[in-house]
Amino acid sequence: MPEVAEGVRNADQNQNQSHNRNQSFSMANITNFVSIKLNGENYLSWKHQVLTILKTLGLSKHVSADQSSPLESDPEYENWSKADCYVSACINATLDQSVAHLAIGTGTALDLWKVLEDSYLQQAFAKKFQLKTQFQTLKQGSSTVTVFCDSIKRVADSLRSIGEKVSEADLVLQTLQGLNSVFNTFVLNIENSENLPNFVQLRSRLLVYEERLNNQVESTTGSISAMNSSVFTPPHSGSEMKQGMLVEIIAENKVLVAET
Repeated sequence: MPEVAEGVRNADQNQNQSHNRNQSFSMANITNFVSIKLNGENYLSWKHQVLTILKTLGLSKHVSADQSSPLESDPEYENWSKADCYVSACINATLDQSVAHLAIGTGTALDLWKVLEDSYLQQAFAKKFQLKTQFQTLKQGSSTVTVFCDSIKRVADSLRSIGEKVSEADLVLQTLQGLNSVFNTFVLNIENSENLPNFVQLRSRLLVYEERLNNQVESTTGSISAMNSSVFTPPHSGSEMKQGMLVEIIAENKVLVAET
């Protein structure tokens, strides 16, 4: 069946040509998927991005120490070498100018990968530890709810960007833990509820609660001001005692405001 065999060969050739065209298209447009350039401060997020792209193209083996290159006498060596050069070019295209010099003198894509790992991995782990500590210890302090929530969300996003898992529940619970004591009742109600809100819902509820607290403070402060304006000093001593009592009441109200 020579005609059948010829047809099969043609089909295989067409399939290979189509695959090569698709691969070339993918290779030519890979920079469209690169949003992060390695600058020495973002190694883990950069590594995650580049490795994901290489896996998509079936080329991640070129940066794996578990994979060895074929011998030069192997018929597959030429194809492997071309693919490896492409991976090296890919990595180089994602390097910031400040770190591009590290690629000089590297032979294979794996050589370049190891140089970058040796240069920045320990620094990246130190940054991860710093961010985790910051996430676990961040407190509201004198910040508003908006500023505090934005701050803790920013730290959580930084951890996620370097491959550290921060669940929605982790973010919500850590936010509750960092709130000031004036939110204790609010926190208790949330912790005793059947379902935790997500972070967006929590932030919204906190803003409403904060506004309510501010309104209470303004109302109490207005009452104290009105009471304070009614205090006067008459010439006889009997009224002096009454004035003292009013001052004490005002002082007590001020303490309540401060505690709120």
